[in-house]
Amino acid sequence: NPHTQTVFSSNGDGTLTVLNRESVTSFKVSTVVTKPGAKTMALNAKTNTVYLSTADFSAQPGANGRKAVLPNSFKILVVK
Repeated sequence: NPHTQTVFSSNGDGTLTVLNRESVTSFKVSTVVTKPGAKTMALNAKTNTVYLSTADFSAQPGANGRKAVLPNSFKILVVK
């Protein structure tokens, strides 16, 4: 976010890394716990709010080797 000098990185492991610029050469790094699979992210730069999409997954891998999404489990996580 250029307005707040903040960088966000969504990680599929269930975390969101947040870097806040403190000076020209210094950043504060924070980790926010989200939900496994929450990788796709959108930012509202005016409110500095991050939206992450995710779902619940089956315990067993599907035919393609990835865990299947459980029906009706899609959700949007909101991080302010």
